[in-house]
Amino acid sequence: MSTQTKRIVFSVTSEISLSLLGGIPRSMATRGWDVHVVSSGPSQKPGLDTGGVEHHWLPMVREPRLVRDLWSFVLWLKILLRLEPNVVVIGTPKAAILGLVAARLAGTPFRVYHLRGLRMEASSGLKRGFLRFAERLTARAATHIVAVSTSLAQEYLAENLAPPAKVSVLGCGSSHGVDTRQFFPLSPAAMARDKARLALSANVPVLGFVGRFSADKGADAILATRRWLVREGTDHELLIVGAIEDSEQIFRQLSLVGRPVKHVEWTDQVASYYRLMDLLLLPSRREGFPNVVLEAAATGVPSIVTATTGSVDAIVHGQTGLVVETGSIEKFAVATSDLLGERDLRLKMGEKALARVRAFYRSEIVEHDFASFIQALRHTNA
Repeated sequence: MSTQTKRIVFSVTSEISLSLLGGIPRSMATRGWDVHVVSSGPSQKPGLDTGGVEHHWLPMVREPRLVRDLWSFVLWLKILLRLEPNVVVIGTPKAAILGLVAARLAGTPFRVYHLRGLRMEASSGLKRGFLRFAERLTARAATHIVAVSTSLAQEYLAENLAPPAKVSVLGCGSSHGVDTRQFFPLSPAAMARDKARLALSANVPVLGFVGRFSADKGADAILATRRWLVREGTDHELLIVGAIEDSEQIFRQLSLVGRPVKHVEWTDQVASYYRLMDLLLLPSRREGFPNVVLEAAATGVPSIVTATTGSVDAIVHGQTGLVVETGSIEKFAVATSDLLGERDLRLKMGEKALARVRAFYRSEIVEHDFASFIQALRHTNA
């Protein structure tokens, strides 16, 4: 490869995680980089090789599978030896450990681990030990580690997973920011029309949840909150957008109290559903930096989150939403009930959340910070 060529490879494990890259690959292409993206998925998928970005499909599975992982590692080596990139940027655990170790063996000069969260935070025993070992191996293979939030970087360093000089946070954090051309508030008339389309009651507040409905994301706290609201006679709608993962029984119980749950499978049009919400709930047990909170804020919707790593960076407590003690289901329910009863306060929080996103987390800002970081790498020694 010519020394003048600027070639970069991005990667996440699964096809569904490609959204975590946002517009960063296309942004790098517009800056003159030869951009490639690697993920698991079908051998052909129309519409992805656009904007100067070429996609490569490589089989990877999220959970440990020795034989399949070895084969994925061999394929990683083949791709990297053929492309000879200057930089690789890899996030999500399986892609990171396979791709970064392969990149080190292939002699890739700059190997960036895009740290989006710590699975070990919600684990214990042997599983936690294994995940910790995997994180340390990934960190050793990387030349640089970019954490998506300050609290995540602090937790990573507190666990002694890498030396401080290797770890940084770009700007105010976030993996890719928010496209405010897609995420924006609706007028009251448009909101009423869209609520009617989804059979949501016009004058009843809507609680929203977006993402994987799972134990990690606090499915039990959502159920407890709903039961609390029904017991105290607080009328509300519940809108869930995303796949039901490991909490099917909890999901079934949600509709046994209160109004029937409105459930929408994952969609590329998620922005239209945020606009129907009055409040976003995220009682997660672990995060890196929750994009859903920023997306909700961009549509003028405040959030209630737990005080987990990552989530605390997404909210200014008492101004753009509320941060509740992690693990306290009752406190989360009470906070939700109190804020539902304060319509004017919710609206003010939504306005401040919107202003904060526009000031610090627009996709253009995050893409610029990332491009500046990558460009600076080429003028340093790995």
